[in-house]
Amino acid sequence: MAGPVSDPVIQGSFFLKNGELSHTYNLPMLSAVNLEGEFDADSLTITSMQGEAGGSPVTLSGKINRVLEGVDVNLQLGGSNVLLLRNNYMLLRGDIQLEASGLLESLVIRGATGLTGGYYSKNIVFLGKIGTTTAPVSEGGTFLFSFEEPPLKNAVFDIRITSIEPFRIRNNLVRGTLRPELSLKGTGELPFLVGVIYIDPSRVLLPSGRLQIKSGLVRFLESDPDRPQIDLVASSKVLDYDINVVMQGPLDEPVYTLSSSPALPNDDLLLLLLTGQPPKGETVAAPGTLGRGTTNVMVYLGRDFLTKWLESDVVTSEESILDRFELDYGRALTKSGEQTIESTFRLSKKETEEKKVYYLSGEKDRYDAYNYGLKVVFRFE
Repeated sequence: MAGPVSDPVIQGSFFLKNGELSHTYNLPMLSAVNLEGEFDADSLTITSMQGEAGGSPVTLSGKINRVLEGVDVNLQLGGSNVLLLRNNYMLLRGDIQLEASGLLESLVIRGATGLTGGYYSKNIVFLGKIGTTTAPVSEGGTFLFSFEEPPLKNAVFDIRITSIEPFRIRNNLVRGTLRPELSLKGTGELPFLVGVIYIDPSRVLLPSGRLQIKSGLVRFLESDPDRPQIDLVASSKVLDYDINVVMQGPLDEPVYTLSSSPALPNDDLLLLLLTGQPPKGETVAAPGTLGRGTTNVMVYLGRDFLTKWLESDVVTSEESILDRFELDYGRALTKSGEQTIESTFRLSKKETEEKKVYYLSGEKDRYDAYNYGLKVVFRFE
């Protein structure tokens, strides 16, 4: 400090070692912060800052100036594999390169984020959905984050979101991966997405079996960002029917188009796809026994219960023990009028260098006999 007492010239420097930064926003905290900078009466310069977010390095540099209009900000933030979001059922990491510039009351935050991995593992509770209704996405509010306090409340976003590693969905219903190619727009109070999320080959577990998603995408239109549009193609094989599914339209109210070979009426085809119930006129359960569709739904709900009981919500692998089981009830009737049972448990990975997959198998056949054995499936390309 130098000069007249009434108007001294102030200059200085500062540093922080092994500090922590806490805040009220729904963002990861910064730890192991090492900060160096300089200041005077009208400006503050961050020469360098290194910290950690979720164990990954983060850097910050830039300058904050006092001007006639208020406080002018020019900061650059970077990081590699930074923790962006984590809760009980979701984790998101990415490489970030962001810049915040402009007056503090009207910041512009622009840059790019490349997602380096993440997962969503929240299970769907089927029994809890019975008798309830869910409002469409478009009915009020944003499904993203929201900052309710300045200065981020009024900040304007222009951030490109790309995929370095796919984002995984792994719960009791879906096993799949997504690749977002999006832009984050809007303000801190009301952000929105524009762009496309690509759906890689995935599968949906139904009472009838597995619905294989071949490809798909979810579009976020700038004219209606809160109501994303889906376009998806999937297939399934139930009994001796090859079923094709096309799903199009708003995500909260899509239109399904079903077709099959051999052809079936729409009502029979939908029931076959969802429950595995054979079309009318085919296999009928014996008196006093449950139909194939009813049995499949009961097994499906039981499997869902076991999944929540045996598995953690944290994603540790691409498949669980229950993913290796296949159960098929009521494909035909036995001589005594009961339903046949076929089951397998896969012992090896589906993708192997030897192109062989090993299964333990068991069945109750048409002759009321119980058979057990080891099955080897060879794959040719």
